[in-house]
Amino acid sequence: MRLYTDYILTLASSSLWTFTLAQDVPSAKAFLRRSGAAATVLGDYVYFDGGELSQWVDDKETDHTIAQTVNSTLSIDLSKSWSPDSVEIRTISKSGPRLMGQGVWPDADGGSFYVWGGHSKNGQDGKELTTTSVWRFLADGEGAGSWTKEMPANPEVYDSFQLSEGGAYATAHNTGFWIGGVATGWTQFRRGNTQPISGMASFNMADKTWRNDTAFDVSNFGTLSTGTAEYVADFGPNGLIFVLGGATYTILAGDRPPDGYRDFRNLTFFDPVSREWYWQSSTGDIPSPRLEFCTVGVSSPDGTYEIFLLGGYNTLSGTTFEDLYVLSLPGFVWTKVDAVEGGPRQGQTCVVAGKRHMLVIGGMNSDGWGNKDAFPQGLGIFDLSELKWSTEYDADAADYVASDVVKDWYRNTGIQSVQWSSEATQELFSRQVNESQDETGSKSKFTNTGAIVGGVVGGLAVLGLIAAAIFLVRRRKQRRRTPSNEGSHSSGDVSLQNGMKKPIEIDSIVLPAELPSQESGAISKASPVELAASPVNRNITECWTAR
Repeated sequence: MRLYTDYILTLASSSLWTFTLAQDVPSAKAFLRRSGAAATVLGDYVYFDGGELSQWVDDKETDHTIAQTVNSTLSIDLSKSWSPDSVEIRTISKSGPRLMGQGVWPDADGGSFYVWGGHSKNGQDGKELTTTSVWRFLADGEGAGSWTKEMPANPEVYDSFQLSEGGAYATAHNTGFWIGGVATGWTQFRRGNTQPISGMASFNMADKTWRNDTAFDVSNFGTLSTGTAEYVADFGPNGLIFVLGGATYTILAGDRPPDGYRDFRNLTFFDPVSREWYWQSSTGDIPSPRLEFCTVGVSSPDGTYEIFLLGGYNTLSGTTFEDLYVLSLPGFVWTKVDAVEGGPRQGQTCVVAGKRHMLVIGGMNSDGWGNKDAFPQGLGIFDLSELKWSTEYDADAADYVASDVVKDWYRNTGIQSVQWSSEATQELFSRQVNESQDETGSKSKFTNTGAIVGGVVGGLAVLGLIAAAIFLVRRRKQRRRTPSNEGSHSSGDVSLQNGMKKPIEIDSIVLPAELPSQESGAISKASPVELAASPVNRNITECWTAR
């Protein structure tokens, strides 16, 4: 169940095993591939840590390559424009273990990040992989920094955890979350077997306390491997963490293939404070099931939030993907982006760089470590607004705005088309985001969905004013003939404020048969396609809300 595949290399002579010849930052000419790193942005710098890379020795093109673990933490300055083939990548010495498949949790102050999970290749740094401390990187604000160990405030809880790799991770409210993962002999010192991990670990970076929660909403057994998690601060009282894709497993020990894949049609997410879980069906160009992809998220001034998904791998079909999708919220609509570049890749990491770029770091294809990446130094740059790849990172680029294809959906189809899974879910995406007073002193309320429709259809404002004038004239005539109905509608009725019909309250819901636990979004290993629906006679809140 190795999550990041170790490719066997054919070497001409034993002298090529001399790793002193290899570098953590080889020249653009010598660089071949990078995979398994984790990355985050602190201030003006992107830091990426861990993983492996391959390169030609001494800049000489050869059929024989070296794949090595990365010994340093690396950083790139985002305050200046650069191109991938010439950008300066800074190396920072690392005293902690060299890892792959780990998670990174940036703190709320933006001055440090924590690393948790991951595996050490061949267990070479296994003695450092214990539940006695957690590693923290302290940035100096100039692209460098230092590593230190921190002790947990509740060691009895932390010591009960099984360290794993490949979990879905995110940070919200100064708390790091890690969902699922797989524990192996390379993830924890003196561990003897492979075990999928069920549940969710979280670390409060303020008081250094750890917590363990169940996560049965992500799959039948609460297991998940090599999916992603994205914190969306824009919706709900505390924001929401979306758990996307990945493979699921049973809880049986052993090196086994995935039990199934989580699909991208039925999306699960939770409140990071209350730990309440929710679900919602999505529409559009649904990505096929996969693992080892990467995602980034960004908020638009129109009130939408877009999550971008790139690449990945499916073990059942043996396919490495090169496609790119965007999920727009609150519309819950997927769009496949017509922009393919860099070739298929898996095991890459992605971050939002600057105001509107997605920076892709590394990734492998099926040809292995000896196949040179089409992205110079393994760095790909994608403009999230223009939906096109670029050969240069622009530090002075304009702020992010949703692409035309996203705006067109809200203009032509609209939020009113969403079939909400429950009133509770609808309320999360219809919260009030602005309250002001007009010239008469009366309060005017706006919701996210109202802001979206108003922002996207701003060009129809004149027609709206004309329609409003006609309505007022007719209403005055009506008032002369009939009593006023003012006050019959509650001002807090979200569905009416959004211009949507209020959903009928129901006691049960028909769910796809591909969701045997109702919450998971997982699909059968035997048939990774949507199956016929079967009724589940359970209360919707009991089905989808974590207890």
